[in-house]
Amino acid sequence: GLKNKVKDKLNKIEILIEFLRYIKLIIKINTRLYKRRKKKGEVRRP
Repeated sequence: GLKNKVKDKLNKIEILIEFLRYIKLIIKINTRLYKRRKKKGEVRRP
């Protein structure tokens, strides 16, 4: 099998990939909500 150090590195990479997927999903949801509010005229300019 793989050495523990290699397994640890792979685990960290997998965690990072999952985190990036999560961030991508959050951005997608936020964009949809923004577009929905904009369509309804609820978006205010600063």
